[in-house]
Amino acid sequence: MLSITVVVDNESNPSRKDLISGWGLSLYVQYNDDHLLFDLGHDEYVFLNNLRLLGLDLGSVRHVIISHEHGDHTGGLGAIVELGKRVTLYLPSPSFLESRLSELVNVRVVKDVENILNDVYVVSFHNGVIPEQVLVFNKSFGLVVLVGCSHPGVFKIINTCAGLFKKDVHVLIGGLHLFRLNRRDLRLVVDRICRSSTVRFVCPLHCSGEEIKHELERACPEKLIYGRVGSVVRIDDLGNISVE
Repeated sequence: MLSITVVVDNESNPSRKDLISGWGLSLYVQYNDDHLLFDLGHDEYVFLNNLRLLGLDLGSVRHVIISHEHGDHTGGLGAIVELGKRVTLYLPSPSFLESRLSELVNVRVVKDVENILNDVYVVSFHNGVIPEQVLVFNKSFGLVVLVGCSHPGVFKIINTCAGLFKKDVHVLIGGLHLFRLNRRDLRLVVDRICRSSTVRFVCPLHCSGEEIKHELERACPEKLIYGRVGSVVRIDDLGNISVE
């Protein structure tokens, strides 16, 4: 079982008014007996507050993946440093944080593809303006891909991961960086997602923008997973998806 909890996201949750939303992203992942964090939000207080209210144990985390080193994804780093060498921190290459953190936690700078757990990989994209990496769960039913802001490009990420593992992307979850697109260009992206046989489900968060959720709901609602702060996406061993 794979469980992904949205700890930090831009969109508030009407059913969880105690949680704080804000411009950032953090996902808490429970995969069998392993606990991981993908990104750390924009603010340490918000990050820790939401973890506590969601009943998630930071002390159980042993692997922390930073998609890219922007402030809206690294806000909770101070809390991770306090865990010390129990934690391995995976940073994109090249990294500006490596020298500052390497004495405090176990740091791994990912330059290509790194297998961090059984069926779990970090895939690095370092040829663009903003180095970024994604987290991939290589399952029998397809890939579950977590993205921070998709600066390398949504379709480059999808096609690269599908090519590396020779499987379709079952679920793409995270920031797609489409919030600045005009309506025409956004509809072109949505049309491509809807027609693509390489990606089955999309859960847009953070910098994806609200408009893409409306456009996906209009054009191919069967592919849309609606997420916000406090949402929990569960994927069983057959690829069945439930959302709370």
